[in-house]
Amino acid sequence: MHGEIAMSLLTMNTSLILGHDRIDTDHQKLFDLIEQLASAMNTGKDKRACVRVCSELLGYTRTHFAMEEALMSHHGYAQAAAHQAEHDKFVARLDGFRQMLDAGSVVLSIEILTFLLDWLRSHILLTDKALVATLPRLADDPAPMQHAFANESSWALGNRVNVKV
Repeated sequence: MHGEIAMSLLTMNTSLILGHDRIDTDHQKLFDLIEQLASAMNTGKDKRACVRVCSELLGYTRTHFAMEEALMSHHGYAQAAAHQAEHDKFVARLDGFRQMLDAGSVVLSIEILTFLLDWLRSHILLTDKALVATLPRLADDPAPMQHAFANESSWALGNRVNVKV
């Protein structure tokens, strides 16, 4: 697609905040990366910039999913297999989009952003909300996640995030 992507506004409001600091912070970072991808596409940055941001999103997504899966394993979460299957399908799709971007298929820009935002909102509101309802607060249960966070920076989570697509 040539030209600028049509813009709409997504607000990460309190309905997307689950009350588990680590998971909410990761979700904030995922929205931030999607916003960076939209910005790279909208400003006409070269293919390499879009691929770089998409690769960063893919890497952070894998880190976040590994943390959630460690939580599920540690707590014997009954829906772990189904939850992980959602993760696996999303990672495969995101990696496919990254490969298409790398191949020059920028026609998929709107499709990619719409899919990412819709999937993330739905996954948070349904699948992750169900998981968090079964977990103790991170402050009360830090041990199973310590290895997952050893090399990451902290991200502040406010009540609102605007993501333009």
